[in-house]
Amino acid sequence: MKFFLAVFVICAVAYSQAQAPMGFYPGFPGQQAFAGVSPGQFYQTMILQKEAGKLLIRPDLPQDLRQRVLDIMTSAEQGLNKCNAPEATTGTGTGAATPTLPWMQIQCSALQMKLYKNQLKVIKNEANARAAAATAAMPSA
Repeated sequence: MKFFLAVFVICAVAYSQAQAPMGFYPGFPGQQAFAGVSPGQFYQTMILQKEAGKLLIRPDLPQDLRQRVLDIMTSAEQGLNKCNAPEATTGTGTGAATPTLPWMQIQCSALQMKLYKNQLKVIKNEANARAAAATAAMPSA
């Protein structure tokens, strides 16, 4: 009987320690994944800015496409920040903010990132098409 009691206590402590970093217990602060930043910030800084930088560094990128890239990055920042924002209320009418669960943040951020990355691909394809049309329109010598 003492053995089962000891195993139960060890399992209970291990379970509580496993749940504490996720923020399920109010006494323990939740740890952020992605090197201490939120998923939205991670996706924006590591992936979207890299993709936008590849486009903006091109010297043949027209000014209107450059502006569209900057507009996409602005809207991406706003969209990814919405994924990290706490919900307005808990539904109890108290008005207390509830934090968004980490897996929900990751899912929301991944969908937002996919949307903005596809928009950057469209701009890249349009820039390539314009460059090919300009090359084809040049008279051959």
